[in-house]
Amino acid sequence: MSIVAMTLTAASVVGQQLVPADHGPRMATRAQLTAMIDSLQGELSSHRAGSDDHTKIERSIQAISERLTAGDVFAGDVVRLRVSGEDRWTLDHTVTPTRTLALVDIDPVDVSRALYSEIEEKISLQLATYLREPRVDALVLKRIGVTGFVGNPGFYLMDGASLVSEAVMVAGGPNNASNINTIEFRRMGVPLDIPTGVVWQSMSLDDLGVMSGDEMYIPQSGSSLGRFLLAAIGLVASLTLIAIRIF
Repeated sequence: MSIVAMTLTAASVVGQQLVPADHGPRMATRAQLTAMIDSLQGELSSHRAGSDDHTKIERSIQAISERLTAGDVFAGDVVRLRVSGEDRWTLDHTVTPTRTLALVDIDPVDVSRALYSEIEEKISLQLATYLREPRVDALVLKRIGVTGFVGNPGFYLMDGASLVSEAVMVAGGPNNASNINTIEFRRMGVPLDIPTGVVWQSMSLDDLGVMSGDEMYIPQSGSSLGRFLLAAIGLVASLTLIAIRIF
């Protein structure tokens, strides 16, 4: 599955309203996701082919199937690893282009098809060759560029469950020249097929199919109303935000 395909199947565009496919809970196991597909396939027969409900179910089946095939962790993601009693591995580790984790003194950990729920087990199994009953905590973060008319443009580490509004606020929030209603998402400089206005739709980075290395560009506007409204959202969102500036 291509990276572009992942973005396009993560959500459906209806006008300027984005309708996310149900790709399953973030920490769902492989067995749970497989059961979801079976359940959704059972629902298809109760909806007329071509109807909105039928299409939505088909889209969710496709999204979950692709997640099971490709996994959740991709090159450029950062795994925030904590190994009890082992400072040499208790670091942020960037996933390599071959989708492995290069941990010092051990063989690379293959995460090429790993779900979020499987990362800790994969790392633990590799470390078990060197440690007795390793205790591992791992959090997968995305490295996202937030550029344009924000307070502190740059690249940030964001949890995929973070909302678009949270990403804007961690970059210093909009300024008096920002137009947050027309945020543009880019991948290697090419705009993605994501409509503007998503900042108000409670969409997460995972919902949108945003990947490490992608850029959120906030264009210029003359209005300060957006800044006031987004600041109100950000005040609440910041209570649970997981994000660290990369200098």
